[in-house]
Amino acid sequence: MRGIPVDPSCPVCKFEAETVKHMLFWCSHAKAAWFASSCNYNSNLIGFSSFAQWWMSIVQHFQGEQESINTIATACWIIWKERNKVTFNNSNPNPYFVAQKINRSITEAQMLEENKPPNQRPDYGQNLVSNDWFPPPVGYLKFNSDVVWKHQDFKAVVVVVVRNHYGQLIDGFVKFVEALFPLVGEALAMQEAIQMAITMGVPKMVLETDSSILHPALSSEQQVSM
Repeated sequence: MRGIPVDPSCPVCKFEAETVKHMLFWCSHAKAAWFASSCNYNSNLIGFSSFAQWWMSIVQHFQGEQESINTIATACWIIWKERNKVTFNNSNPNPYFVAQKINRSITEAQMLEENKPPNQRPDYGQNLVSNDWFPPPVGYLKFNSDVVWKHQDFKAVVVVVVRNHYGQLIDGFVKFVEALFPLVGEALAMQEAIQMAITMGVPKMVLETDSSILHPALSSEQQVSM
C-alpha cells in the first residue's frame, strides 16, 4: 500500500533482503531447519531464477520418487508457515522445533502411505537422505555441527544437532556468535557441541563436522592458515 514503509529485510534472521530463495534455503534459520530435519536436503541454488524453475528441477531430479518430492514440499511449507508466525504473531523462531515439525509431518505421511495397498504407494526415494551421515555405534550419540557465516558483520550462526544410532533427532540448538573467518565459526560450533555433550552428561559421543580444514587441523600440531 502507498505511504506505508515496508522493511525488505528477512523478518527471521534480520541479515539480508527477503526473497523466496533466502526465506526457504539461505536464511540461517532455514538452513538450520534443513540441517536438523530428517529430510536433510541440500539444495544447489546456482542459477536459481524463480521458485517455479527450482521446483521443476526438483520434479525432474526425483522423477518417479513421489515420496521424496512430497518430503521436500512438506519442509518448504512448514518453513514458510514458521516465517509467517514470526511476521504476524511476533513469535521467536527456533529451527530445532521447526525440524521436529518437519520430521513429524514426514512420519505421519509415511504412516498414511503404508496403510494404502502396495500398488497405490509412491516410490520411496533414496537420494533424499545424505550419504555422508553414518550412525554412531550403539550407545553413542552423534553431535553434528555446522555454521552459517555472515562476512558483512563477521557474525555466524552455529547449529548443533544430536542424533542416536537410529538416526532419531535427540536434541539441538542454534546460537549466534562472532567469527572473523568461517573456520573460526566451524571451531566455535564444535566447541558448542562439546559443551552441550558435557551439559547433557553424555558418556559416549561422536563429533562430526563437514569442514575439510577443521577435521585435519584437530589431528595436527601444525598451524593451519585461514
